[in-house]
Amino acid sequence: MNNLYNCLEIQQGAGQNKIVGGHEAKPHSHPYIVSLQTRLLYMRMHVCGGALINKYFILSAAHCASESWLIRWLPMDAVAGMHNVNVFKSPVQVNQIKERIRHPLYKGGIGPHDIALFKTMLPFRFTKAVKPIKLPSNFNNEPSASALKVIGWGALSTTFFFPDLPDNLQEVKVKAIPFRDCYNLIEALKEIYESNPLDKQSNLCTGPTSGGIAACAGDSGGPLVQIRNIVPPTTNPIEENAEIHNASLYTKEQGRLEEGKPQADNVESVLLGVVSWGVSPCGEVGAPTVYTNVSNYIDFINYAIKT
Repeated sequence: MNNLYNCLEIQQGAGQNKIVGGHEAKPHSHPYIVSLQTRLLYMRMHVCGGALINKYFILSAAHCASESWLIRWLPMDAVAGMHNVNVFKSPVQVNQIKERIRHPLYKGGIGPHDIALFKTMLPFRFTKAVKPIKLPSNFNNEPSASALKVIGWGALSTTFFFPDLPDNLQEVKVKAIPFRDCYNLIEALKEIYESNPLDKQSNLCTGPTSGGIAACAGDSGGPLVQIRNIVPPTTNPIEENAEIHNASLYTKEQGRLEEGKPQADNVESVLLGVVSWGVSPCGEVGAPTVYTNVSNYIDFINYAIKT
């Protein structure tokens, strides 16, 4: 039996579908989080998470763009400023997806390059509840002693047919797993006839491998975030991600958002990964969560936005 699934496939099937070991996030403490929702008449369904990186673009997983017929054929909206998935009043902003840009090397299913941009029809209006997240630069591909979080609306628990989906946004602290250790864990869990899909350039992994903490169904495409200290600029400060962020949101003196403070005066959130795939059931001992490593796709992101 195949134990490896992307986190959207698990949601569509049966199994332990949940953001495991998490808790409810403080409302609007992650103003970059976006719910990607399919729409049929007056019915909506959250299918994937994403992270707002500028006023038009959301970064998510490529399998969230076309992996199922529902996603391929139904119109999709990006919902920002949301905490409770059933509440659409202010400060929530709903924006129709105009274009889905998958990485050209992504071949579908479980594999490398599982990353995509979703362009909205109209720009988002930045507020305290809706802001872009910073993209990584000069990061080690394997973050270690950093505060890492996964955020999403993945199911809390499930029966065979009916997953227990949360109304409110959830978050969970996770720990980075070095690539070689993660590769060996996948080797031990996959079927003997399967190749190991983990890719050193494309993927990041988190645990802990002791079990009980993981991202899973409904969390696909959602952000793996690093909470890091802000390093004050020295000389000739350069605005990071000039193509990504609206220039008016930054000052050269601060090198950070003018409006609001992500956690505290001296810390900021950085988007390290997007939830890609894992091992079913989620949160099992020895089962990592696998992400697409955003730092290795900055050129793709910039090119897609410019074109």
